[in-house]
Amino acid sequence: MTKRDKLLAVFDKEIIPVFKDIFVYFKSGVKCVSFAQLHLLKVIEKNPLITVKEVAKLSHITTAAISQTINNLIEEKYISKQQSKDDRRVYFLQITGKGIDILEENRNFRKDMLNKILSPLDDVEFGNLVSIFTKIKEGFKER
Repeated sequence: MTKRDKLLAVFDKEIIPVFKDIFVYFKSGVKCVSFAQLHLLKVIEKNPLITVKEVAKLSHITTAAISQTINNLIEEKYISKQQSKDDRRVYFLQITGKGIDILEENRNFRKDMLNKILSPLDDVEFGNLVSIFTKIKEGFKER
């Protein structure tokens, strides 16, 4: 077994479970909305007066697949819809104050969570971690 194979085994045994724990911890802090809803709220926040079709395209999801999620967000008053004056079949989506509050709560939780998780690292280690994850991200782009 090569040194790299041994490191991959350690990564699989030690690091992957840490990511799972982080995910579970993160999920525990997201209240009232699912990850899918949170993602759509972020897309709508960044793109005021966006159509459902455009949200689907930006999210790489079919319109049919996000329809129920959009309806739930409207029902919960996280977003609102406005009918187009030019085409009655088209609706524009806009985030509401309640939706912005949920996103802000989520951002604050995520920031606090990352600060707690990464607190054992000094500045050099933190910089190295950022560099490593940047390289990993590049590796994903190449596949």
